[in-house]
Amino acid sequence: MPDIAPFRGILFDKAKIDLTRVLSPVPGAAEATARAAAEWMASGVMVRDVYKAIYRYSQHFAVPGGGRTLVRRGVIAAMRIATAAEARILSPERTVPAIVDERAAVLDTTRMQASHPFALYADPSGELERLLHTVDSKPATLDVTLADGVRHVVHRISDNELIGKVRRAIAPRKMVIADGHHRYAAALAVRDRLEAATKGGLSQYASPQYVATFLCSGADGGLVVRASHRLLTGVDGFDARRFLERAREYFIIEPVVGGARDSASATAALADVPGHQPAMVVAFPGDTDAWRLTLDAHVNPQSLGVAGTPMVAKLPVSVLHGLIFDRILGLAPDAHEGGLNVRHTSDADQALAALPRSQAAFILPPPSADTLLNVTALGDTLPPRASWLHPPLAPGIVTSTIDPDEDLL
Repeated sequence: MPDIAPFRGILFDKAKIDLTRVLSPVPGAAEATARAAAEWMASGVMVRDVYKAIYRYSQHFAVPGGGRTLVRRGVIAAMRIATAAEARILSPERTVPAIVDERAAVLDTTRMQASHPFALYADPSGELERLLHTVDSKPATLDVTLADGVRHVVHRISDNELIGKVRRAIAPRKMVIADGHHRYAAALAVRDRLEAATKGGLSQYASPQYVATFLCSGADGGLVVRASHRLLTGVDGFDARRFLERAREYFIIEPVVGGARDSASATAALADVPGHQPAMVVAFPGDTDAWRLTLDAHVNPQSLGVAGTPMVAKLPVSVLHGLIFDRILGLAPDAHEGGLNVRHTSDADQALAALPRSQAAFILPPPSADTLLNVTALGDTLPPRASWLHPPLAPGIVTSTIDPDEDLL
């Protein structure tokens, strides 16, 4: 069962620094925040809490392309690290060793965790949310709106009675890492190294045994899962027309008028796929129109080597990696899962805009939160970066330390 604990978080003093700059969730911001944290703490820009707490965290944001405002709520707490074999904390995505090593190196050097894994749990009765909701009307510890328009609100919870109730309510549940898979794996690697290097091993409750994690109900009304689109680059001999000819063996291929220039046309084509078959849109540089690839109903992905249970093997991201990248293009797993020939973006406009520098852009439909939960329930995994949670967590909103000599309980 998942075990959470309070910790002494480190928060910014908003009077001493421009939070819209340091909290912006841009690539590399979490690592930069962790590296600068010691200097900021010495100058009083970041302050460590005197008492242990868990942190209620909510994000208020506009739905991409929709204009509606949603609120995503959860709690940041230290969660005891568990391996996949323990079946308490599961990950629906495979990780890339090189990225895990990079994240672990930052943790080793800084002993600061500025960006957190994002975990989902099933709470159909809303028990946990009722407990946490009691603090929402109280004055916030931190309330800041960033340049992207997302409002981030943090409430410190140091009430031991409430923390105890939250701990007991979480204990019987399974956690699914929905984002931050590499950060979780890096925390596990650092924990194992410190365990081996510490005479007599780490204390049962030592802080490296835990990783600060954002915990969110899978039924949360503000949970927005975005697709992770793929950009193909550097594949020797790639030719768009030959690729389409080969793909016709497995897919029904239809033109998407304007789809290579207009992401709305591409995503609309994916929303109107007959028979709920797995589908994606592919666009090539220099073209105006794109192509919708819908898996032929007579094609069984598993029989063609696509990994996974029947449900997982038919997900668009699995079909893309297992059937198109593996079988049609003949790419090695390191090439398409390790990032050698494939890059990712959650923004379809950015994917199409990158076409002059890419060989193809594959636009995918977003998976649902239920899909992520079901993948782990089946004991299965997806390719790395199969989804993105929107909006991303603000790096440094609550930073935690890794100290073998500090116990959390």
